[in-house]
Amino acid sequence: MRKTITSHRRTSILWPVLTLLAPAVGCNTTAPTTPSPSPSRSDSSLTTVFLLAPAMAPVSATDTLVGRYTLEIDARSRSGQDCELVPESATRRTYTADIHRVVKLYDAFFLADAPTKGYGCLGIGFPEVGFEACHQFSLTGDPDSLAVNMTAPDDWRENEIWEALPDGFVLEVWGRAAGRAQNRRIEAAGTGGLWYGNGLPASTAHACRSDDLRLTFTPR
Repeated sequence: MRKTITSHRRTSILWPVLTLLAPAVGCNTTAPTTPSPSPSRSDSSLTTVFLLAPAMAPVSATDTLVGRYTLEIDARSRSGQDCELVPESATRRTYTADIHRVVKLYDAFFLADAPTKGYGCLGIGFPEVGFEACHQFSLTGDPDSLAVNMTAPDDWRENEIWEALPDGFVLEVWGRAAGRAQNRRIEAAGTGGLWYGNGLPASTAHACRSDDLRLTFTPR
């Protein structure tokens, strides 16, 4: 069994509390008693990958939603312990997004699966061959009634976004939203949250709940 990290999520402020099974090392939600090292995106404790958008955008003769978009995710109406310490740049993210069965994000660094880490970004929900990175989530329904699901069905990190930010911290974006498409522009709103930490497990972490999570897909 290669999964070595589990995520026990959704406390009262919806923090992922991360633990290692062996050895048993935990992550407290309070500030560490001793200074932690400056985080680095290249830290050996994390495996990340920069995903460039494929040269060819997906196309479909029957599904008008299939294609390439610019996706903006905006976590508004934020609350939670230490939520104010999550930088504004982390609460509003922009990606290249391809829609074809699932939503796949590109042009950013994402947490990547690795045999020695067992992040489990794909899991059973996305069994297709491809990048084993936490860069995809589900979009279902028809243009008049769409459902976005960015929540993991179990302790694996599939169906959530885990981005490695330029400041060396890791950002998790999760939630559910509903919306519709007009002229191929998709707007959805719902609830969710952010987790912002300096690693897995993290010695420094902050989290926010968003009661107004917005996703806007603009066709390219």
